Amino acid sequence: MKFYGKKPIFYKKAFSLIEISVVIVIIGILIAGISSGIDLYQDFRLTSARNFTKNSVISRIPDLKLWLETTSEKTFKIGTTTNISDYKNIALPNDQQDIGVWQEDVATKYPQEIASQLNDFKPSYVKNGIGGLPSLYFDGKSNVGGDFMSFDGSLLSVWEDGFTVFLVEKRASLGNPSVTPEYSILYQYILTSSANLIGYVDSSWVRTVAPVGQYIKGNVNNKLNENRIHCYYHNNKISSSLSKIFINKKAISLSSSDSALSRSIGSIASGQIARFSPGWTLNYYSGLISEIIIFGRPLSDKELQNIHLYLSNKYKIKLE
Repeated sequence: MKFYGKKPIFYKKAFSLIEISVVIVIIGILIAGISSGIDLYQDFRLTSARNFTKNSVISRIPDLKLWLETTSEKTFKIGTTTNISDYKNIALPNDQQDIGVWQEDVATKYPQEIASQLNDFKPSYVKNGIGGLPSLYFDGKSNVGGDFMSFDGSLLSVWEDGFTVFLVEKRASLGNPSVTPEYSILYQYILTSSANLIGYVDSSWVRTVAPVGQYIKGNVNNKLNENRIHCYYHNNKISSSLSKIFINKKAISLSSSDSALSRSIGSIASGQIARFSPGWTLNYYSGLISEIIIFGRPLSDKELQNIHLYLSNKYKIKLE
């Protein structure tokens, strides 16, 4: 078919195999570049978070009792035996890798083995967790034994003057057994010991024991997968034993409840992360945990402000 002058508008020229190959190569290069860029950004975020953490005000505030976080090069140990001495440091675990030891590294000269799980119920490392930074995932499966870690329960004592506890977490289940029977509706506590309980008491309440034998609880919205900074504060130096609970820096209204259940928690010989044992059942927290900070006194307003800002900037969580 011959054409004279300009070719008609409907005329199409097919791509050659060479041209198609070139296009495929270019697309591959672009995709590889994007993937590499994402990896570089994640590496940059992690390095920045490590430096930000090391230079933060936390270790300079007196009466720091416990500081667990997820970005340091010496935060985690892995292994498969039931002997903690066999576990090895790992600077950057693989995504979804089981973690046996969670160490306190930033506030001390040498890493301290604080929390551990040497059996089959280890939490897993999540590379892109809260704020795009690493987190530990606890599966919350109460019917088959959920993930949890044990630590020295005395680190969660109620001290003479009071205490302040910060947590960074994202709950994955509200624990409605009619929908997900493997999850417990009650007592998704994040931290427990014979002296204190801190975390979710049910689908929409957070609670702490302050002072011993009295539950202080506050109502929060029951959204799932919401990045949250918890702050639990108790001041024994005030005659009325002032207690406060903040979620993303917003003070929530409190109410006291009876203390009957507190008589049943003495069976917890050690502290536990993501598990609560009131004596007749075991209930497990479901979700991500990134940072735990405990002070053995009530912090000042300025100190509370500084820690809220540190956690907000680190994990990109908006304060209310």
